[in-house]
Amino acid sequence: MRNAKLLVVIGVMMCLSGAAFAEDESEIGFEMTADFFNKYIWRGQNLVDDWVFQPGATVSYGGLSASFWGNLDMTDENGSSGEFSEIDLTLEYSGQFPGIDILGYSVGMI
Repeated sequence: MRNAKLLVVIGVMMCLSGAAFAEDESEIGFEMTADFFNKYIWRGQNLVDDWVFQPGATVSYGGLSASFWGNLDMTDENGSSGEFSEIDLTLEYSGQFPGIDILGYSVGMI
């Protein structure tokens, strides 16, 4: 049953992957990603040597955005099949300096 739920979540995320709904900065924007990789390599270290699923989602309004990204082990190589081995939550604010169109700023935290 757990695998069936996981497959449903993966299927929904794949269908919605890359959909951005906001065109104007004053509107609420929503974007989702769904990536599959045959390894999880972080800073040159092979953390998982088998299939992983990396979902992500971002909600934005104006210059403010909040994001979720995770790494889900698809096999039992590390004893954690179907579990997230990493979850990143990000909050960011970005904009441009008044009167200087070519210079912007961005502050955030993970």
